[in-house]
Amino acid sequence: MENIQLFAITWSAYAGLAYLLLTLSTSAAQKPKLRHYYVGAAIAALLALPVNVNGNVFTIAGNAVAEKSVYSIFSFYQRAPRNTFTLSTLGGYQNAGIEAHVVIGVTAYQKAGGDTFTWLGLSGYQHAGRNAGKIFGIALYQHGDTSANVLIGISIYQGGENTLTLIGITGYQNAKKNALTAVGFTVYQSASEGAQNIVGLALYQKAGGKERSFGAFSALE
Repeated sequence: MENIQLFAITWSAYAGLAYLLLTLSTSAAQKPKLRHYYVGAAIAALLALPVNVNGNVFTIAGNAVAEKSVYSIFSFYQRAPRNTFTLSTLGGYQNAGIEAHVVIGVTAYQKAGGDTFTWLGLSGYQHAGRNAGKIFGIALYQHGDTSANVLIGISIYQGGENTLTLIGITGYQNAKKNALTAVGFTVYQSASEGAQNIVGLALYQKAGGKERSFGAFSALE
């Protein structure tokens, strides 16, 4: 039932967009024929259609929930007890029992019992039972029970057992064990074991009961 509702909402939005584009792309003297609108509505239905295969839902650009996993090329909303995967999204929502992945785009919300990943782009909120990760881009909030990682980019907040920004700018790292910025600029690091800014500048570090302000090429344990 929920997938029917999601399909109806998504199809209405895509069909409305197709109608608008057809109307705006022609002059008043050359209005699109009725069949053009039918074709637009049919294409919208094809894009939004969720196809259930043995509990896994596949869709081109629809939004869906599943008994197992959801896979798409472009989605705004995905929820599944196993995995959610979309090639691209714009302000998307993912809630998965195991893995939540976005290859490229803007992710508003990702939560998974295992790993959450936005490979390229902007992620607003990531919460993972294991690892929260980003390869390239901006992470506003990351929390991974095992680790929170940004390989290249900007991280505003990272929390978890271990936090890492490999290359970039780090706002606040709050780690139960180790907080690390390999190359870049760090505003605040707090860790119970080690806080390191290998190459660059850290404004404030707190680790192992010690504190340091303005540390360059610094490691505090």
